[in-house]
Amino acid sequence: MAINDTTSYEPHYREQASGPKNLLRLAALLWRNILFIVLIGIICAALAFGVSLLIPNYYVATSQILLDPEGSRVLESDLPGQPRSVDSHVLNQQYIITSAQVLSRIVESEKLYDDPKFGAAKPFYPDKESRSNLALDALRKVISVDAAGRSYVVNVIVRSDSPQRAADLANLIANTYTQVRVEMNSDVLRRTGGGLAAQLDQLRKAVEDGDRAVQAYRAEHNLADIQGRPDVEQRIADANTEISRLSATVAESEALVAELNRARNDRQYLRSIPDTSLTPAIISLRARYQESREEESVQANSLGAQHPSLQAARARTQSLANILDEQLRNFATATSGNLERLKNQLTLLRTNANTLKTTLNSDEQTMVRLRELQRKLESDRAVYEAFLLRTKQLSEQQGTSSENPQIISSAEPPLRAAGPPRALITAGGGILGLILAAGLLILRDQFRGQQDEPKQLVRTPFVAGGDGNGTVTLLPASDKVEAVAAPPAAHQPRLIREADTKALNAPTVEDFGGLAAFVSSHIKPAANHAILVVSTGPKNRAPYSAFNLAVEVSKLGRRVLLVDGATHDPLLTAMLLPEQSAGETEADDFYGVEAVPLLHFAPAYPQGEIAIRDPKDKNGDAFDLIVVDGGVAAKSRIRPSLRRDLDEVFLMQHEDDTGSVVIALVTLEESGMDDIKVLRMTRSGLQY
Repeated sequence: MAINDTTSYEPHYREQASGPKNLLRLAALLWRNILFIVLIGIICAALAFGVSLLIPNYYVATSQILLDPEGSRVLESDLPGQPRSVDSHVLNQQYIITSAQVLSRIVESEKLYDDPKFGAAKPFYPDKESRSNLALDALRKVISVDAAGRSYVVNVIVRSDSPQRAADLANLIANTYTQVRVEMNSDVLRRTGGGLAAQLDQLRKAVEDGDRAVQAYRAEHNLADIQGRPDVEQRIADANTEISRLSATVAESEALVAELNRARNDRQYLRSIPDTSLTPAIISLRARYQESREEESVQANSLGAQHPSLQAARARTQSLANILDEQLRNFATATSGNLERLKNQLTLLRTNANTLKTTLNSDEQTMVRLRELQRKLESDRAVYEAFLLRTKQLSEQQGTSSENPQIISSAEPPLRAAGPPRALITAGGGILGLILAAGLLILRDQFRGQQDEPKQLVRTPFVAGGDGNGTVTLLPASDKVEAVAAPPAAHQPRLIREADTKALNAPTVEDFGGLAAFVSSHIKPAANHAILVVSTGPKNRAPYSAFNLAVEVSKLGRRVLLVDGATHDPLLTAMLLPEQSAGETEADDFYGVEAVPLLHFAPAYPQGEIAIRDPKDKNGDAFDLIVVDGGVAAKSRIRPSLRRDLDEVFLMQHEDDTGSVVIALVTLEESGMDDIKVLRMTRSGLQY
């Protein structure tokens, strides 16, 4: 159900009008009691100043330590460890700084067990051990350690009544901590090195036993070892190398024999054979033969065919050719003989290599066991060497530290005492006193106003009396009601104009008629059946719903009294009686509605809440239905005088409201309400 767009039903309608008045009233209340407020402020300031005098002065000194977990890597074995969490490492060091291992040394070195502010304080213990424990507890109470952000820097803070004593203790704690850390690291290295050294004898014995087993196995199976390899394998390798060399030599010799045979048939080919493949004699004869050929060619061109010089040159060339051919034949014969010898050697080597391979394959099971023994020996030797090396490194590191805590800021005696200054404490006490006094005055005024309200309830119930001529008078609802004379017959009841009700009229689609029919179906005539209408909030929609419900029931022929019971927010009275001020409205006024003859309206009164005990209309008859506007449920204060006369409670919830139905129901139940019906108002109508 949508509320009429032309009307605003904000619950702060009255609050905005009374806000400035409330502020002025509050200011006047505080001004009238200004002397009381100032007096309380002065008293509280004096008390704060006195308390500050009782608080002893103390001084705070701070020393900063850089933990530096990585340290300085002075040895080659100091490899970086796994990354550390800053928070966990710093927290561990904080516990070490405040541990008894550090603080007990300070107690002993400074003899704090004899200090009246530490071990010798009351109650006094005669034995040294008890006084040392007392001093240790007292020292823990005056020191604190915190981390500087997410860094490896920690602050050691010491409190003392003496600035020099605070600085000395802070520096002493920092120095003692660094010594303890070095000792702890050295102790770890010493214990680790001792554990490793205890295993060295066993590892050395295992290496010696493995070496003896390998040598015994070799001797048993006649296995030689040459340069770390068995002799059979070495011999096979050498044979393969020699076979490769001889194969290359045989190939070269075969190629040389083929070239020599070709050179004997083709003297021109002889010139292309490299000198490295020929003997010096052949090389010399080849050169002389080439020179003789050239000389013969020159003379043949210049002399006649029968010339003696040409004939001599030809004879000389033929002689050289014969000698060269003889040398080539001899060299080819020698090379062929050498080639046959190499081939025989190659065949013999291949046979020998095959024999060695056969022998090696037959002894493979023996070699498997040997290699197994050798692998075990190498493994034992590697472990032994690693332990030996690490033991030596740890022994060298005992004088150094893998961590390197450093004091980066020594504590200095503070120049001023710690804590807030006395002027600030006094000012704070005075301000607190002023606020306390003002709050007490406002609280007293609030309770006083609430205590005064019930006194006005006795004169508000609707008890009607009349003369039968249409004039109605409301009387106070009490056990003893005095008779009130009816007004003159000429006095007519005042009417609410139809124009003043238009803003509250609901459209027909919102189905208040269906709700009215439902309500009218179970009420008896002249029974004064009372219904309280409230809304969930935050908007005050109860006046709109109560008015339209009362109008629709009146149209069904029922006599209805509409009562504005929302004294905290009388929005219904303000809309139906816009020209009627609160001061002009009396408790005996009924208002008729011009457009609805059977509907009467009782407005809200500033004197108190209205009760609805047995009201009567102008003819002295009781009403069939009384509809009471209760405003927002969470803000409604239902008085006992009204609560006991109610028969039903309607809780209206609009779909645009953000107020909680649960809170509204709890508020109504705490006020003593029961038989609560929740009506859902949507844009398509009512759901009940």
